[in-house]
Amino acid sequence: MSEVNKFQDILGLNFVCVDAPPRIGNLCPNIGANAPGPKKNDVNGEWECVGCGRLLQQDNSVSDDLFDDDVVDEENAEDVDHVFIAEADKGTDKSPEEVKQIARKRVLQTLVSKIVGADRDFALHMSNNQEEIVNKLRELETGEEVSFRENTPIAPKIIAVTSHLMGRLPNNKALNVAGIKTKNVYDKKQILDKIYDTSPGNEVSKQISSIGRTLEVPEPIVTKAIDDYEKMSPTNKEPKIQVLAAAWLYLHCKKSKWTLTKQKINESIPGVSRNALNQAIESYRVFMRNLNGLLKESTNEES
Repeated sequence: MSEVNKFQDILGLNFVCVDAPPRIGNLCPNIGANAPGPKKNDVNGEWECVGCGRLLQQDNSVSDDLFDDDVVDEENAEDVDHVFIAEADKGTDKSPEEVKQIARKRVLQTLVSKIVGADRDFALHMSNNQEEIVNKLRELETGEEVSFRENTPIAPKIIAVTSHLMGRLPNNKALNVAGIKTKNVYDKKQILDKIYDTSPGNEVSKQISSIGRTLEVPEPIVTKAIDDYEKMSPTNKEPKIQVLAAAWLYLHCKKSKWTLTKQKINESIPGVSRNALNQAIESYRVFMRNLNGLLKESTNEES
C-alpha cells in the first residue's frame, strides 16, 4: 500500500486540514506523497496530527459489528470521512469556547511529549499548569493583541505564554524538536512581559534575572549583576537585549569565579549567537577600561 493510500485509510479520501486556519497544500503534514502523516497515540488509539496536535480519527480495535446502531448508510458515508477534531470534540454538551479550549490543550499536551526529553523543567511546568496557560491564551486571543490572534498557529503561542509565566524560554534543543522558530516565541514573550509587567527595573535587568534562572546561576551573583548594571548603565555596541544581559552576567560569573561557559549560554539561551555574545563581552570590557581610566584620572586630580 502506498504512503498516500495509507493516509487515506486513516483520514478518508477527502481529508481537509484541521488546523485553524487550514494549512494549504503540502504545508499540512497529512497531505502529499512525501508527507510524514498522522501519528497514532498508543495509549488511547487516536490518530493525531504531528503539526498542530489535533485529533484526526480514532482507531477502534473492536469490531464494527458491535456497533450496528451506529452504521452509516452509503449516502452519508462521505460526510463521515470529513469528520475531524472540530466535530469530534464538540459533542452535544460542549460550547464553542469549550471546543477551542480542548483543541489548545491537545496542542499543549503534544508539545509536552515532544520537548520533555530536551527541557524537562519547561515541559513539566507546561503540563502542571495547563488550565492557567490555556486560559491566559484564550484571554489574549479574544483580546486585541495582534500577535495572539485566534487564526494564528497555536503551538508558538502556548510556548510564549508558558515562557512568560515561567520567566524563561525553553532551550534551543526543545524549540528545534517542537519545530518552532526562536524569534516567533521570543517576540511574543516580550509582548507578554510588557503587558503584564508589574515589577521595577529595566529590560536588561529583567533579562539578566531570567537568564540567571535558566542557567541556575547563584542568586547573589545575579543580584550583584543587576545592581551593578543599574548603577553603572554600561554602554554597548550590541543592540539585542538578550545578548546584553547574557554578556553582562557572564562577566559577573567570571569575576565571582563561578563557572559559566559561553558554550552553555549559546546552547541554553535562544537568540544568543556566539559571535554576538563575544562582541557584547568585548564591548563591555572596553567600557570598563574607559570607566576605570576616568576614575583613575579623577582620583589623581583630587590628590
